[in-house]
Amino acid sequence: MSGFWSADDLTAVIRIFALHPEFFSGMDKGFARIISPLHKYIHAIKKKTREGSRRNIIVPPLLETTG
Repeated sequence: MSGFWSADDLTAVIRIFALHPEFFSGMDKGFARIISPLHKYIHAIKKKTREGSRRNIIVPPLLETTG
């Protein structure tokens, strides 16, 4: 989203979101609704592999066990 919009007063923007949630609740409609079936289809045809799972599940170094 970087570069799509900017705000001189971020606090004011957050206040608007907090005070008027009904205005922003419909933001995920429109193009997202149209593209959703395509996104679901692409996700469904992707191969599920152990390597892909390893990429998705990353263990932070502090939680690794030895032995």
